[in-house]
Amino acid sequence: MSSPKLSVCIPTFSRREQVLATATVVCEQLPAGSEVVISDNGSSDGTVDAVRAFIAARPNVQVRLVSHATNVGFDRNVLDVVTTARGEYCWLLGDDDVPREGAVARIISELSHHPDLVHLLVNHARFDVSRNAITKARMVAMAYDVDPATASDFFFQPCPPPSYFRRLGTNVITLSANVVHRARWLEAATGAEQFVGTNMVHVFVIAAMLSQPGRTRFVSTPLYDYACNNHRPWSNDVWHDYNTRVYAWLRQLGYDPVRLSEVEAEEVTYRTWREFARAIRDRVLSRRMRAGA
Repeated sequence: MSSPKLSVCIPTFSRREQVLATATVVCEQLPAGSEVVISDNGSSDGTVDAVRAFIAARPNVQVRLVSHATNVGFDRNVLDVVTTARGEYCWLLGDDDVPREGAVARIISELSHHPDLVHLLVNHARFDVSRNAITKARMVAMAYDVDPATASDFFFQPCPPPSYFRRLGTNVITLSANVVHRARWLEAATGAEQFVGTNMVHVFVIAAMLSQPGRTRFVSTPLYDYACNNHRPWSNDVWHDYNTRVYAWLRQLGYDPVRLSEVEAEEVTYRTWREFARAIRDRVLSRRMRAGA
């Protein structure tokens, strides 16, 4: 059996309703010859049984489940779901991020028209945690696609305000923004063990992929909706690690040292006092929703 063009890879942990909603939308868009892989990270809320029932109800759609007996951590779950996938490319889709209409078709079209891509970065819209209000229509405030000439051009290209991140490559940290060439990912991931525990292993793997021959591309059209402040507390300071370990990794990989020094000295985001106020409000709302208030 030939490999599918695209695997939509969804790592999940104890978000039964969210992952089912996301998978439902994906399956509605999924063409023949593509697949969905859901990797459960030892959930305790019935996610595994719910996904098995979901799969049984869709015998004509390629949906597969990977089930970990215990929580192996975010990073290992991301690495495992790509390893399990069979597609030429993998869309790393968060379990609570919802593809927009035509998103899968657009991604497959981009991959077909640009066969030398090893990575595709897609734009997205941000909603509040209840999904009732758009808090940013385009996380990257560009109305044009970008084809960077080099990996440094990609990582260090300035984004115009009111983008969320100041540099284009920083958007790689948002898991669902990334579509990766699976074989190239697996090659780059051989050195990923040192980054397990950072809760952003995908950033290090993609940076290594792009340091080798191959192209990346940015699609400016928002292809999915992201619910902000719906993440769980990390065991580490992710932004501290990004500003230290990611930049050190880019330097080790041979990224432009002059431009790298410039970005190390600046703020990562364009967040204003309104952004901070909105983040606090959404975190309070998220806690109330989780508590059933």
